[in-house]
Amino acid sequence: MTLKYLFTALLSILFLSQVSFAQDLKEEVENSIDKDEMPASALDALEDFLEDQIVTDANYYRETDGETTTFEAKLYWQDYQYSIEFTDEGLLLDIEQLIEFNEIPEGIQGRITQIMEEQFSRFRMTRVQRQYISDEEDEDGEDVIEDFLENDMDDLIVRYEIEVEGQNRSEMGSFEMLFDPEGELIQRRRIVRRSIDNIW
Repeated sequence: MTLKYLFTALLSILFLSQVSFAQDLKEEVENSIDKDEMPASALDALEDFLEDQIVTDANYYRETDGETTTFEAKLYWQDYQYSIEFTDEGLLLDIEQLIEFNEIPEGIQGRITQIMEEQFSRFRMTRVQRQYISDEEDEDGEDVIEDFLENDMDDLIVRYEIEVEGQNRSEMGSFEMLFDPEGELIQRRRIVRRSIDNIW
């Protein structure tokens, strides 16, 4: 092994380390749990979904990133896959709906694509989700779920969470990109570990 080779390898390691620490990381572990392990208030908020005869039986998960723990119910409803996420106290965080990229309004698609092209020299979208959150305080999430089921979007904010395989001159890997209702980038995180897909 030549000195030149060792020097090149050392520089590569140092460079990759700097890249890794220069951005947010999404490092999480997700495990399947029984329904009775979900927070009680989360199950109360899910009642409208779970009593719908069209809903396929929900699956439940606990997720941790080493600092925080959240709980999710994953289910099929009206031909879509959903992930409904709660805090460990049972407060609703968001409703995520798995969609195709072409289901996003055309103008927003264009802005998201433009940002992706600015971020990466090559990229491939692997998962697109429409995310619903409340634009006001809601103690347990029941109002958000009710508004969503009734298609009342006045009190809901729609965002887009996209997972992408991308590369540019300095990095290559999996990334989670979160966009606001206008298609502007809110957050980019490198995915460093994931036990299972966000929805099956």
